[in-house]
Amino acid sequence: MGPEKRFMNLGKEFWANVRTISQQSGYTVRGTGQIKVHSVPGMMAAMQSVGLGADHLCGTDGNPTKLGNDLHEYFKYRAHVLTTFVEPRLMDVTRAAKTFNDLRSKLNPQCSLPMNKQKGEKAAPAYLTGIVNMLIEANCRGLPCDYDPRVLTTVTRDGTPLRTLARRVDTLLDGLELEELREHESIDVRHLLRVDAHYTWWTCGRSYLCRLVDMLHMGYVDEILFGYEVVERLPSIVRDWVRLYRKRSR
Repeated sequence: MGPEKRFMNLGKEFWANVRTISQQSGYTVRGTGQIKVHSVPGMMAAMQSVGLGADHLCGTDGNPTKLGNDLHEYFKYRAHVLTTFVEPRLMDVTRAAKTFNDLRSKLNPQCSLPMNKQKGEKAAPAYLTGIVNMLIEANCRGLPCDYDPRVLTTVTRDGTPLRTLARRVDTLLDGLELEELREHESIDVRHLLRVDAHYTWWTCGRSYLCRLVDMLHMGYVDEILFGYEVVERLPSIVRDWVRLYRKRSR
């Protein structure tokens, strides 16, 4: 899933409001589990509850400001996309295992297919990682790929390190560091995130899904692939990598 164009390039003030309102008023409707759509009066109450002003959300005439309307539209979008697009694609273990086994039978992969970290009867392939690796191998036209990275990511120039990311996996921190790289070195690194597990993310973690959608629109990640969306979208992404690699090689 890529960002919705309406909510790109809105500035850090917009996202400061999104975070404050979400924190104070919650990400879901208590007792129902539905993703919360904040009204302008609700947003104003959230601001006032932490001692902040609300005039930037609603004018003295009682009408919402442009920012107030934009925030409400974003909260509507966030709830809609999570409910209608993301949730149906998040896989449980049965669906993930079937998808993994179907792809392994079809593709006969030679790449690394790591196991999960469980022991005994719970030991099994790391389904999402294996699905990702198989789809990359099947579409990368033989180009080199590190299927089991265990080191920090380094961006180089003329064979020497230009930037090394601080953490192996930290989506927000990576996004901030890549933003700095883009602004100061004019190097644009594609930053993709893939997440899965219906129980973990939907049943227990809808607030975290909201934050992921926020990060996507803040520009800290270029695209998020949710669950089965990896199968739907990753092959074309990898083919784009191949075209870009060959163009740069020429």
